[in-house]
Amino acid sequence: MVLHWFSPALLRAINTHVADKPGTFMALKLTPRLILLFTSFAVLLLGGLGGLSYASARTALRDAVEADLYSTALEKVAALESWFADRQGDLAGLSQSPDVLANAERLYRDTSVAHDGLVEELQVRAGANLHFLRLFVLNPDTGRIVASTVPADEGTYSGQSPYFLGGRSAPYVQIIQYSTETQRTSLIIATPLHDGNGKLLGVLAGELNIADLTAITQRHANLRPSEDSFLINVTNLLVTQPLIVADPDVMRQPILTEASKRCLSGERGTILADDYRGVPVVVHYTWMNERQLCMIVKIDQRDAFAPADALGWQMLIIGVLFLGFGMIGAILLARTITGPILTLQAGVARFSAGARDLRIPDRAPDEVGALARDFNQMMMTLSAQEAELQRYAADLEQLVAARTAALARSNAELEQFAYVASHDLQEPLRMVSSYTQLLARRYQGKLDSDADEFIAYAVDGAMRMQKLINDLLAYSRVGTRGKPLAPVDCDKILAQALANLALAIEESGTLVTHTELPVLTGDETQLTQLFQNLIGNAIKFHGADPPQIHVAAVWADGKWRFAVRDNGIGIEEAYFERIFVIFQRLHTRDTYPGTGIGLAICKKIVERHGGQMWVESAPGAGTTFFFTLGNVRSERDEPRANRDSAG
Repeated sequence: MVLHWFSPALLRAINTHVADKPGTFMALKLTPRLILLFTSFAVLLLGGLGGLSYASARTALRDAVEADLYSTALEKVAALESWFADRQGDLAGLSQSPDVLANAERLYRDTSVAHDGLVEELQVRAGANLHFLRLFVLNPDTGRIVASTVPADEGTYSGQSPYFLGGRSAPYVQIIQYSTETQRTSLIIATPLHDGNGKLLGVLAGELNIADLTAITQRHANLRPSEDSFLINVTNLLVTQPLIVADPDVMRQPILTEASKRCLSGERGTILADDYRGVPVVVHYTWMNERQLCMIVKIDQRDAFAPADALGWQMLIIGVLFLGFGMIGAILLARTITGPILTLQAGVARFSAGARDLRIPDRAPDEVGALARDFNQMMMTLSAQEAELQRYAADLEQLVAARTAALARSNAELEQFAYVASHDLQEPLRMVSSYTQLLARRYQGKLDSDADEFIAYAVDGAMRMQKLINDLLAYSRVGTRGKPLAPVDCDKILAQALANLALAIEESGTLVTHTELPVLTGDETQLTQLFQNLIGNAIKFHGADPPQIHVAAVWADGKWRFAVRDNGIGIEEAYFERIFVIFQRLHTRDTYPGTGIGLAICKKIVERHGGQMWVESAPGAGTTFFFTLGNVRSERDEPRANRDSAG
């Protein structure tokens, strides 16, 4: 039935859609969302109630149908057993008839007269419209038919038949069988014929009229169109003609159904299954053990559950009508809500476009009216705050302009001061350095050892002071004296840096390799200094093995990321930030020479190019310096080939 699966199917569809697109529902406008919510609620409610009602009605109908089929089966079995008892009584009464016994006793002495008299007695009770189709007497010794209402039967040998063997000693009912000779189902009962002294005169047998069984099975008190009852024997063949199938050929076809299988195994019950026509039915089966027959009582499921299906369709129609009216109501309700909201939305749009004197209607007494009043108040407050902010912005703009001009003047003065200071400092330093070096050359070894040591300290101090001033000037000029940014081929500037370090590379046995580097926008001189400082540091801080340095670049997150990796002594993690600070050293000047400003200059160059610089290292495991450059990708999208370059 439709309502039975409609609601669960809709639930599964909604759950699947929401799971695949969790934001779809919230992306809908308010009116469709309210309609969808109401519709979903109504469908779930109506579908749940309808499905529950339909299931309850179907269950109640099934219980009633099963009870009806069970009582019908009991009635049929009782009627059949009564019919069998009556036929056995008829045959027993006939076997005790004086005329029958007298003719049977004379049959073997006066054959002709006794035979005709016996047949005449039997013909009164046998015929197509009577309970017995035929009656006959068998010789108790030979088993041959000596008298029969069907003359063609006489002389036929039936000495091995069950009814003869059983009927010689007591009344016997043979199992119903299909006779290949007569091409019909046959049921024979038999009883012995005894004279007054108990002598066996013969066996009286009769073939029962199966039409009586068919009449019993087809008799119903409240017959429904598809209700039917029939008997099946142990060979899976129909014994009685089904009421709803008039074709006699069905009697010759095996009935192989779940109900017949269970019944012939000695069971009794009621199930939902397909019958011999392949039609779904409610079927009750009862095994008649004494008769070796299976009583089948069934009704088509469509007929049995027709009231529940009709109820389901009625509920579906009512639900659809209710849903339609509900959707109309939901649309009207949504419009009463969305109308003021749309007005409010239009007001917000106009306010965003610059309409500061806008006011929206706020006379509604409900929450929407309160929201409109709050909105009008908010617009008034915002207008006042915006005017105040504009005044503050104008004042701030003037203040920023003044401070920017002052900062520019300060930077220019500082730059001029640094240049003048360094120039003025270097002039006396050069004089001190010249004269101390002259003293060292002229009086080396002529004074005592202390004098030589003092002169050496003076020379070294003057030279270090001069180098510190030069490095400080270089650091200060990174941002002020740099060249305008232009396209730079990093392969070429790396080659220039390696050329500048050629002597150090050769003396240390350094091996420098690199991938193909990009073309990007930068300051060629500063980028050359960047590579030269990093590679120079890698050569300076090498370990026991000859330095091995690799330079690579990849495009990542909209910038070129460079890496300079070496196999040197490494750096402890605690010093990762310290090494980029000006004049910060991790080693003494005696161990590794230098002023400690090289990495600070590198970091400042990278920051001038809009990038970042960091380091990854471990003591004894080498060091890798990373830095990013540029935000414009060059024609060389990715480095492609590795090539080695030895200094």
